[in-house]
Amino acid sequence: MLKRATQVSDDFDPVPTLLHHLQIGNDVIRTDAVRALAAQAPGDERVRLALIEALLDEDPDVRSDAMDALPLFAQPEDADRIRENLVGDPVREVKLAAINMLADLGDTASIPLLRKLALSRCEDEVAWEDEIGLWDEWLEIQTAAIHALGRLGAVDAIEDILAARDDEYGQNLDLPVCEALSGMGEAGMVWLLAMAQTEGGLPRKRALEAMGKLDAEALLPHLDFLLGDDSAEVRRLALPLLAPDDDRAGYLALKDADPALRAEALAHAAPARPDLAVSALSDPDPMVQAAALDELQTPLVPELAEALSANMQAWLLTDNSALAAAVARNWVRLIDNATPEPLEMLLRNGNRPLDARVAAVEALDALQDDGANERLVDLLTNPAQQVRMVALTCLVERAKTGDDVAVDALEAAATNTLITPEPATAPLALPEGEDVPRLRIDEDGQIAATSDKAPSAPTSTLEAIQINRLAKPEVAEAGKDATGPDDSKGNKGKKTKRRRSVEGPAEIGEDLTRVCLGLIGALPDPRIGAAIRTMTETGQDNLRAAAYQALVARMEAGLANDADLRRLRTGLMDRLDRVRGLCARLAVGHLELHPALAQHLDDTDAQVRAHVVAVMDNPEDLGAALGDPDARVRAAALTRLATDLDDSGDTEAAEALLSPLLNAEATETLALALTLSRLLRAKALACLANESTSKRHQHVLLQAFAGGVAGVG
Repeated sequence: MLKRATQVSDDFDPVPTLLHHLQIGNDVIRTDAVRALAAQAPGDERVRLALIEALLDEDPDVRSDAMDALPLFAQPEDADRIRENLVGDPVREVKLAAINMLADLGDTASIPLLRKLALSRCEDEVAWEDEIGLWDEWLEIQTAAIHALGRLGAVDAIEDILAARDDEYGQNLDLPVCEALSGMGEAGMVWLLAMAQTEGGLPRKRALEAMGKLDAEALLPHLDFLLGDDSAEVRRLALPLLAPDDDRAGYLALKDADPALRAEALAHAAPARPDLAVSALSDPDPMVQAAALDELQTPLVPELAEALSANMQAWLLTDNSALAAAVARNWVRLIDNATPEPLEMLLRNGNRPLDARVAAVEALDALQDDGANERLVDLLTNPAQQVRMVALTCLVERAKTGDDVAVDALEAAATNTLITPEPATAPLALPEGEDVPRLRIDEDGQIAATSDKAPSAPTSTLEAIQINRLAKPEVAEAGKDATGPDDSKGNKGKKTKRRRSVEGPAEIGEDLTRVCLGLIGALPDPRIGAAIRTMTETGQDNLRAAAYQALVARMEAGLANDADLRRLRTGLMDRLDRVRGLCARLAVGHLELHPALAQHLDDTDAQVRAHVVAVMDNPEDLGAALGDPDARVRAAALTRLATDLDDSGDTEAAEALLSPLLNAEATETLALALTLSRLLRAKALACLANESTSKRHQHVLLQAFAGGVAGVG
């Protein structure tokens, strides 16, 4: 008879108790014991023998779980027993696990049986749950058998798996057959090539995918055959096998019939042969020209540089393919004294490819001239969300270097307030003494004034730059009325709304602020910190949440000050769960905020309660938290209570911890308890070993052991 354990030794062994329940428990308990043994003692010889024996259990669930657990223990000598279960056990799950394990063990003796199962149910020697001859349960077995034959390298089975694939009444087996052939060496490779050349549609696609997964050694003997194939997909398989300076790679880059393959070959070969990139500039396909621009090496010879500059400007303004993006990407690198105007023209046209416009923003940033900041600031009101995002990212990088203009721009964007980037009509010189209004972008994407007056002197470097630009006189086009295009409809003299479709959220200003807050948290400038704190007070939930997330980044970067901590304290009372959760998490690391955090033990959000429990010291409150309905709160309480439990050796305290969890059937938290303390683990095992423990509690404890980590202590 098993006795309650009274001593906890360093080599406390759970296996005998778990084996006891595997041998004498009911079917539910036996299933639990199998899973617990697999979790607690992987590789243990005693467990291996017990699992082999459990393959003959009367309960199909026990057999199935034993077969699932056996890969952690199985040895080659177990293959015969596993094969017997494949043949004699009618349960489909047992058969599937057995097939996979036999392949794992490399059991070539199973190949004849697997070949038969790839073709039929083998009802004369294999037992099935379905006694009326339906084929549904066999289909998964057939697929698993084909996969296993491939893993075993069963070349002799190729004809069988191809016959199974060609069965007009069977299931589609293109994928498992191609994957199996890829594991069958030279013979399998020949058949994959044949399928790629002679078949179309999905079978051909599967064959090419399987060939693409093969290593170079398998493909290399067929290199010439691959290069000579009519299909670009087959020729593409040869490209990684060629050295960059191989003439055949150069031929693919310049002469192949497929432009996509020419572009890939150019990227492969041009680093070793720069002349290929120069030659490819005259390729008739823009995709190849784009690859050529990316691969051009500098410095360029003067004649090429001059001709290329003119062509790049034309491509940038007219091309709507990948070539425009490549030009923008290489604008600064390839053009001496590159100017920003063509890039700005590209960005003003919302119909041009988005990737080209994004690349143009990065190119404008790379110019590093006096107007770079101003241009980036203007782009913060671009209708395309992705353009605004890249402009913000560029400004953040500049702000990291102490750029005051970038910091001013980010501060304004973060608080949803910008200086107007351009006047509504042709700009005129401002009369002396006149002010420039501070503006806000409204939810419709319009620029709306927030005040009639602004400080008479610029308040920032950003504002000074924009005031200077607004004051530059420009001449409006002759004959064009400033009232806009709607005048022809009888609206002359009325101010038209400047609405534009946007790629992204319609609320440009709100989206700009949200994205900006997500980027600036780690910037050390105090103006950024002030802007973040300001936005933690906004009434817009999504912006306030973004501001608190930025505050998290600020504090994690070690930039927190007293003002930040005050905002954290306020955030603990926010109406948004996610804001309270963020603030509670940060408050855990600040002792001065613990009293404020402790007041939220009854918060409706479980994550907040878990953070509160993490700083509690009162054992009674912690004990009460063990009854919380959320596992995260229980885990936090258990972690606090289990601290130093092993050192104290307080068995009564351990009992007090486990009892409420066991009564509540808190399996997940019990599993955590087993990993936190050797004493808790011993107490749980002692309870499991006690014959007076109810079957229900045995079930809960075994599930906890199944979810625990082996060897904790």
